[in-house]
Amino acid sequence: TGVTLEDARAILAAQGGSGAPGGLGGADDEVRAPIAPTQGRLFGDHHGAGGLFARPGAATQVSFRNFEEESRRLEAEKRAKRRLADQKDSLGSSSAVYGLGSDSASAKKQFSAGHDDDEYVYEYESDDGDLPMTVSRTSTTREQNLQTLFQPPREILFSGSFDQARAHAKAEKRWLLVNIQKDSEFFSYVLNRDLWQADLIRDIVSTSFVFFQHDHGDHEAEMYARFYKPQTFPHIAIIDPRTGELLLTLDLKTRANENDPNDLRSSFLDKVSKFLEDYSMSAPPSSNTPPPGPAAARPQSNQSAV
Repeated sequence: TGVTLEDARAILAAQGGSGAPGGLGGADDEVRAPIAPTQGRLFGDHHGAGGLFARPGAATQVSFRNFEEESRRLEAEKRAKRRLADQKDSLGSSSAVYGLGSDSASAKKQFSAGHDDDEYVYEYESDDGDLPMTVSRTSTTREQNLQTLFQPPREILFSGSFDQARAHAKAEKRWLLVNIQKDSEFFSYVLNRDLWQADLIRDIVSTSFVFFQHDHGDHEAEMYARFYKPQTFPHIAIIDPRTGELLLTLDLKTRANENDPNDLRSSFLDKVSKFLEDYSMSAPPSSNTPPPGPAAARPQSNQSAV
């Protein structure tokens, strides 16, 4: 037989209990203190922002991201990089555009220096502000580097008018060196790149000359052409600032000079050295007559072309 309710009450009473139904002890029994509350983390940092239920390797959700737009931008950037790579190959093969021989390893090295793909920075522009339509490149771009390569030698250029340049040269007792450029003549750019940018040439020009350079289409060049009537471009001439007489025209445009910077600089130095030997600013203008020779037979203007 099982234990009856009366048997249970008797057992509890024998143990000091009250015998009341559901009682666990007498009224005088000591009450156990409650368990103190504690605070802690249920999982460590290795579970990530997803907690215990995060999938291993799952990406963390970031608010306000437009994944569709990011995907389109990445695709547009890939297409832009491919186009730029194609353009780079095309421009590199068209070396004649830059005055470089197609079989010149040193010229190719000079052209490609500083134009690695990792130097291009892409900026996105769009008419509607949504999808990137074009890609522009920062100061390391080929266009800007070419502008630097062919830019005029501003450090040695006289910035005033022709009359001011002549007056300044007269006061400084230096000859007036004139260079009239023409955009449609690539040799004009060759002069800027291979001649006027050379340190040795700059030293000679800044020491013995006042350098006046203009494009044939601007006002100062037109005024010059009206009086001196240059026949070919680019035009390089040396003028006596005391009288305004054109003493020498330098013809430097040859195939060798176009293809080899050293030939161009040597040719210029030979002609200028000969001129400085024949002419002197310390002598009166009427005494500036070269020694007998082929150069002595010149027009009445005393002009010669070498």
